[in-house]
Amino acid sequence: MVLEGAGYRRENLRAREEGGLRRRVARAEGEAEKTLGKLLSQRFACEADARRALEEASGKLPYHRLVYLGVQEERRR
Repeated sequence: MVLEGAGYRRENLRAREEGGLRRRVARAEGEAEKTLGKLLSQRFACEADARRALEEASGKLPYHRLVYLGVQEERRR
């Protein structure tokens, strides 16, 4: 018969919780990269529209925050 102490069970539970958190963060990181890629491929009518889209996308990411760094203007022909 093997008896486990409360300390062992706590450590085992903590390790499983940390592993689950790492997987959730890694999954969220992939989602953040995908979201950022979509934003970068979009064209916006003005800077305000780009900021608004960035804020909306950032609000949907649980573990990441997208930060506004600037706008590169492109002229259409």
